[in-house]
Amino acid sequence: MSRFAPNPQWLIYLPPTMSPAETTQEEGFLEYPREAFAYFRTAGVPRVICEQKHRGSRAVVIVCRRT
Repeated sequence: MSRFAPNPQWLIYLPPTMSPAETTQEEGFLEYPREAFAYFRTAGVPRVICEQKHRGSRAVVIVCRRT
């Protein structure tokens, strides 16, 4: 949680995130597809969906009404 996070009592939903693959041994890379797919295969993940990562953050909006 960062200083920009909401009060924990308001945190009723936490968006999911992807489990990171292990760091690669390939020079110049943090992660490498061959090793990442092997990592998930070993973890028992039958299918991996790859999407282009966009810059930005997830947001959760809590709408309240004071009575």
